Amino acid sequence: MMIHTRIPAQRGFTLLEVLVAMVVLSLGAMGVMGLVLHAQQANEQALQRGRATLLVNDMLERLRANTTREAMSVYNVGESAHAPIGGQQQQRGGDCRQALCDSQALARFDLADWEQQIMQAQGEHHRLDGLPQAHACITVMPRAQRFDVTVTLAWRGTGQGGSSENTPCASDDITSARQSVRASSRYHPVRG
Repeated sequence: MMIHTRIPAQRGFTLLEVLVAMVVLSLGAMGVMGLVLHAQQANEQALQRGRATLLVNDMLERLRANTTREAMSVYNVGESAHAPIGGQQQQRGGDCRQALCDSQALARFDLADWEQQIMQAQGEHHRLDGLPQAHACITVMPRAQRFDVTVTLAWRGTGQGGSSENTPCASDDITSARQSVRASSRYHPVRG
């Protein structure tokens, strides 16, 4: 007579099944980490672009408030590969918030104060909302009855490359991952 022994049903997982599950789980976790890092970098770029846009609009409003021909000649610092605004290059005159100033003195004050804001925007230890190596250019093109003004703010962005919007502003100052914001406006001169 033959005795049949019954093999008990398998319980648990084999070592191979556990290893395959760990590999699949690891690949999924690495994909999620990559997405988190990419999202963090995109968030940092958006914060930098937002901060730069606010700074450019601030200068356009300063120009709007002081549109004499004399002031526009001071604001016209030009656009070049070696940016004229950034790195403490602007000389601060008197504080036009405390005393009356003529239009040229106010323009010099605006440039120095705006440069200080750009330097503060760089942040201590390059915080997320900072603008590393920020530099700016302002061009004023006199026309018959108006001024065409372009304000450009460039900085070293995060990631690989970035849009430089085909502007030479600060191209010698910022050699890699250059980002920029550029805005233009038209102003009609007032008598100073």
